[in-house]
Amino acid sequence: MAGKIIKIFGVVDESGGGESASPPHYRDVQFSKWRAVGGEICTTPLYVREPCQEGDIRPWMKAIQPGNMLRMQIRFTRQMVPEQLRGKVVRYFGKDRSDKELLESAKERRPLTIDAPGFGALRLNRRHNSYETQIVIGRNKVALAVNTDKPQTVRALCGKLTKLGFEKVTFQELLLDLLERDLLRLKNENWLDEGQKPLTGTTFRRMFKLQAIEIGKNGRLECIFDDGGAFFGHDVVVSGNLTTGPRHADLYG
Repeated sequence: MAGKIIKIFGVVDESGGGESASPPHYRDVQFSKWRAVGGEICTTPLYVREPCQEGDIRPWMKAIQPGNMLRMQIRFTRQMVPEQLRGKVVRYFGKDRSDKELLESAKERRPLTIDAPGFGALRLNRRHNSYETQIVIGRNKVALAVNTDKPQTVRALCGKLTKLGFEKVTFQELLLDLLERDLLRLKNENWLDEGQKPLTGTTFRRMFKLQAIEIGKNGRLECIFDDGGAFFGHDVVVSGNLTTGPRHADLYG
């Protein structure tokens, strides 16, 4: 598909109009639903961008809001990931709400918030098709994401997390036990600063802070930690599932 030029209608996703973080300057947008003129509606997200002057960015971000429908001509570029199409803007025609069928299909029909016992209200993240909230574990506020947009499944998965006793000291100690078991030797053999003495288990455990818990729709459990500099900012994750609980710790990135 790379190189193909088409005219499209697209519905802007929840991020609205965006920009590049540094020169060269681009303005960009992602469509949650779109279609080529006269074609079928496509639900694979489409990200497009075009070069611009720095002064064009703020008006663009102010004008392009979630749910707007835009019409433009684009040239497809190489995909970076399978779940997203990409393109460059050849010509931007502006906002256009004439495709009523596309507008209707893009209306959000999922509840924006749902309640799960013991977790309060979880809010829909449209981009990730998940429900999210913050929970308190010990003295820490921890982000919780349940990666399904089916309310009944969210409630069932939250119920399984409760059964694991995630809020109890014993659960938190288990996570730290796994970090120490699987990663302390790696730290002492490969990740010490020059002249640094090997860390004790107690010192190693104190470096980590639980930041987020992610639950997959199949019950996969991932507990994501700030590494406190132990691995120079790499992601540290304790993984498992909601049936057997946390099982092992890994280093990513």
